Amino acid sequence: MTRPGECTQLHPLAPFGWDARVEAGFARAGIDVDRDVAGRVVRVDRGSCLVATALGVVRASPYGVGSRLAGLDEAPATGDWIALSPRQAGEVGPAPWDVTAIVARRSAVSRKEAEDRVTAEQVLVANVDLLGMVTALDRPVVPNRIERMLAAAWESRAEPVLLLTKADAAEDAAEALRVTESVAGGVAVVVTSTRTGQGIDRLRTMIEPARTLALIGPSGAGKSSLVNALAGRGVQSTGAVRDDDHRGRHTTTSRDLIVLESGGVLIDTPGLRALALWDAEAGVEATFTDIEDLAARCRFADCAHRAEPGCTVREAAASGAIEPRRLASYLKLQDELSELAARQEEQARRPTGRRSRKLVRPTSSRDDRR
Repeated sequence: MTRPGECTQLHPLAPFGWDARVEAGFARAGIDVDRDVAGRVVRVDRGSCLVATALGVVRASPYGVGSRLAGLDEAPATGDWIALSPRQAGEVGPAPWDVTAIVARRSAVSRKEAEDRVTAEQVLVANVDLLGMVTALDRPVVPNRIERMLAAAWESRAEPVLLLTKADAAEDAAEALRVTESVAGGVAVVVTSTRTGQGIDRLRTMIEPARTLALIGPSGAGKSSLVNALAGRGVQSTGAVRDDDHRGRHTTTSRDLIVLESGGVLIDTPGLRALALWDAEAGVEATFTDIEDLAARCRFADCAHRAEPGCTVREAAASGAIEPRRLASYLKLQDELSELAARQEEQARRPTGRRSRKLVRPTSSRDDRR
């Protein structure tokens, strides 16, 4: 019998991360894997997705008659474990299979929909063990951006790791590492270069069999090159980066799940121009534990750390015990979450408002157009 997290090597989906945890998830969902077709989503396209199954890679849709009859109320994301049924006879649709169930996610990386006029969640990737937040060293390191990514990572329930790419192009890699570690809060930081091979072996050892590493970061950060280095082959195309603003050419156009020969799994994602937080209160707290510890000693329990008397947090910022920049970053994320909560309350009061997790056909997003 396999233990949780142990790979079931004889299972045809073992290369895609099937293990005792996944098997238990299907059982808790009441899905009979001997009767229903089980699979893992390897890519999501508009209106359908590609799914790895014991029958091979098939195309399935969450919008078919079978999906509706099964009560499916949300769309799958790359990395999801799902159940499928054949499309009903005579049904015309975008795929020959219907998604009938999504197994409860052990982790999910989410953001607020970038262009949604109402408040809605977009799940970027699911069932991730490691979340690699990629920052390129051919440009200045931005601590606020790292803190935002860390907040999203901690909220996702995946283990975060900070990946500094393009070390060979850094003006001062040691200083960039110092700045990153100063806000990392003990999270592992790996400095890499796909040109010299620096850090690649260390990162490869972190992706154990049946474990999934997802990469997120801005365009041009070197995610696709990192995928190719880890895979040992050219599985993702790469493109040049503009010299004036360091933006890439968005060579990754979807969230792709890639099987490694070592037994691990990679998920590459398109470059994100924005990572608007989604219900990330716990993630912000985990990212700013130093400020949260100080806040517990403020005079008022509901201190907002702005103008209240007896604010230990502002006193620490004034004395240099914590960086004023870091406090400003913390307050900005708190304001963003407060605004999100207010919008959610307003939306909930509207009888025709769209629920944040309701299954709707996807629309294009400027962040993910290529």
